[in-house]
Amino acid sequence: MLFFLLLSYLGSGASGRVTPITKSSFKRFIEKRPKNEIWFVMFHTDSNFQSQKLYPKFLNASVMAGGMFRFGVIDTKQQPLLTRQFKPKQRPSFIVFHQKGQTEYEGSGEPDDIIEFASQYLTDNTIEVDETWLKDLNSQNSKNLPRFDQKKNDQNIDDHHNSDDAKNYKKPMAILFTKKKNTPILWTGISHVFANKNVKIGVCRNESLFKYFDAQNVPQIVFINNTYNFKYTKKNHFANIERSLNKFLSKSLKVEKDEVPDVIMPSDDFASECIGRLKTCIIYSKQEEDPSYNEMFRVYKTMQFKWFKGTKGIPFDFIKENEIWVYNPKIDGFLKIDHVTLMGPILQKVYDSDVEWTRKFDLLNQNREL
Repeated sequence: MLFFLLLSYLGSGASGRVTPITKSSFKRFIEKRPKNEIWFVMFHTDSNFQSQKLYPKFLNASVMAGGMFRFGVIDTKQQPLLTRQFKPKQRPSFIVFHQKGQTEYEGSGEPDDIIEFASQYLTDNTIEVDETWLKDLNSQNSKNLPRFDQKKNDQNIDDHHNSDDAKNYKKPMAILFTKKKNTPILWTGISHVFANKNVKIGVCRNESLFKYFDAQNVPQIVFINNTYNFKYTKKNHFANIERSLNKFLSKSLKVEKDEVPDVIMPSDDFASECIGRLKTCIIYSKQEEDPSYNEMFRVYKTMQFKWFKGTKGIPFDFIKENEIWVYNPKIDGFLKIDHVTLMGPILQKVYDSDVEWTRKFDLLNQNREL
């Protein structure tokens, strides 16, 4: 009965997994499990009404967990040796195997309750994002340094690099931006699973820092390395996030194609076409027509830049009217061109990756011209 119940449930398209545990597989899956792996095991009896009632909920909990925990089931009739070894007090019984040993679960058996109980054995390895992360972010792609209260910030950075967290410096980052006081179980689970991998898992509640990471729609998850600032936009499900972050770290994450229209677009489209995308963007914040700018577009459009003109909807306050700027969304970097007649040689250098970009947070804090 248990086998057919499991088979029918998995056949329905559920993404969870409950592993049948035998005496031999118990040693392989649980006794020799990785140190940070948590198993939630159900002792199930086919002839027991309560077992039959709670088993679908147990399966559903495995779907909701999405791989954050491992779920196993022991058939008490088929596995009498395991049953005698653990001497379950009732049918069904549940035991959680974790880093510190094992604990019996005596809750309601509801999926939410199961996950909440298991989550207490997760190790929260998240790091609170502060101004020192801007130095780390900046060092990924630019020589320019952030300027807040520079003396204070330099001291914070020195303390950071001299601390136990210094080994995290320049690692790829995965950051949850949230306004909630408590870290969600899902993100704690991500920090638990990725504890020994080359990434630091951050949580940012400081709203004054959101803009430096382009975190616009909170809650938001952003992956950052020395090439990309990637916004995670899929469903907030543990398995999806874990899979995407693993691909990001292995540089196998497929980034959506970024088509380049064969026209000069209005400035209103700049935010949606450029922020978080791939292609370099050029914007001329001028309302009137300019034949010289149109000619530059005609000559250099084969370089696959995105071109914009206008004064409405520009998302950056430091771009003033009648200015020309080049934006590199991969590193959130900017370059100002002083006059339309100077665009040619500069665009060639941009195309050849032979320019130094100024990061957005420098411009926001200094509000200076290049």
